Amino acid sequence: MTLIHVLNFSIPIAFIVFAGYVLDRMCKPDPPKDKAGEE
Repeated sequence: MTLIHVLNFSIPIAFIVFAGYVLDRMCKPDPPKDKAGEE
């Protein structure tokens, strides 16, 4: 049961982090290397 609890806890977190990363890449396709820390 511990493995199921770990999966139920880690999968949603990993999905949220992955979704946030994808949305960030979609909003900013080119990484502002020269403007790092301006915002």
